[in-house]
Amino acid sequence: MPPTFTLLQLQRSVEALAGWLVHIYAFACKLR
Repeated sequence: MPPTFTLLQLQRSVEALAGWLVHIYAFACKLR
């Protein structure tokens, strides 16, 4: 069974992770 994890899926997952981290960082800055 060949891997179905394509470059597009990797890019989307990285963008989702980056957006989540930025959201958490901005929320933490608001609390300070």
